[in-house]
Amino acid sequence: MAAGAFYRAGELINSAEWRGALTYLEHARAQLDGQLRGGEEAAHALYGALRLKSGLAAARAGDTDTSENHLSEARQLAAHVTPGSDYCRLAFDRDNVAIWSVGLAVERRDGTEAVKRASEMQISPTTPR
Repeated sequence: MAAGAFYRAGELINSAEWRGALTYLEHARAQLDGQLRGGEEAAHALYGALRLKSGLAAARAGDTDTSENHLSEARQLAAHVTPGSDYCRLAFDRDNVAIWSVGLAVERRDGTEAVKRASEMQISPTTPR
């Protein structure tokens, strides 16, 4: 269900329904709360992917603080996911968060930050390609 929400939210974002996407993603994350508290790795990965998508919606809406907060939460969640994991084909792990961090800076039109983040990335060989 969370993977479907990830893609449906993408459709909302593509239609410039950024606030609607943020609300939708918030509800999708709430459905994973029990599994997240239970420590399930898959729940951490799915929740993290939803956080990244929320960061994208916020960036497109021009809300830098919210975008960065979602990115920060995703980073914390990635610490609980085995590198190279690919739950529901969302490829969420630390490397994925690093890649998204560059993309979110680009979405906010912060080229300096995007280049800085990209230059600091070191993608591991376990990252799904």
